[in-house]
Amino acid sequence: MKKYLLVLLIFITCGGSDSPVETTDTTTLETTTTLGENMEKTYSAQHQMTIDDSKNYTAVIKTSLGEMKVEFFTKDAPITVNNFVTLAKDGYYDGVIFHRVISDFMIQGGDPSGTGHGDYGKYPGYEFEDELNNQIPYSKGILAMANRGPNTNGSQFFIMHVDYPLPYSYTIFGKVIDGLDVIDTIASVETGAGDKPVEDVVIESVEISEN
Repeated sequence: MKKYLLVLLIFITCGGSDSPVETTDTTTLETTTTLGENMEKTYSAQHQMTIDDSKNYTAVIKTSLGEMKVEFFTKDAPITVNNFVTLAKDGYYDGVIFHRVISDFMIQGGDPSGTGHGDYGKYPGYEFEDELNNQIPYSKGILAMANRGPNTNGSQFFIMHVDYPLPYSYTIFGKVIDGLDVIDTIASVETGAGDKPVEDVVIESVEISEN
C-alpha cells in the first residue's frame, strides 16, 4: 500500500518555516496549527464537562464529498468526546477542511484555517490530556486525536482510511459507523505539498445527537 512501509515526511509549521520531521519505524500524526480567516475560533480555556457519560452520542459529519456518521466512545474517552461535541455544537468545525489526506493511511482535519502556518497552541487556545486505550486497534473508520506529543490535544483529529499499526499515542474516541465509502472518496483525492488536497474537502457541518 502507498506509504505503508515508506518513510513519511510530516511538515510541522512553526514560526513561518517548514521543518520536515522524518520517521522511519513509526508514523506520527502531528497537530498543525494555522492562521487564516477563522482566527476568531479560539478559546481562553478548555470547555467544562457538559456531556453525560451514561448517554450515547453520535455525530453526522457533513462534508463536500458526502456524510459520515460517527459513534463516540463516551465511556473510554469522556474528556475528548466532550471536547469534540462542545466544539461541534459551537460550529467550530463548520467550514474547516481536511488539510492532510494520505490514501491507505488516514484523513486529518480540525485546523480552523487549514493553511499550516502558525504557532502550536493557537487553536483552539488550550490543550488537554490524553485518554489512551490500547484495547482498541487503529482500524478503518476509527476517529482519534492528532497531537504533537503527550497531552497536547486540541481540535485536530484524524479518521483511519485503513487498518494501520500506529503506536497507542493518540486518543481514540469514536468510529465511523456509516459512510465508510466517504472516507474512501476523500482519501482518493489528488493531493499536493504536505498531503493537502488540491481541491478543498470541506466539513460543512457537524450535527450532534444524544440518547
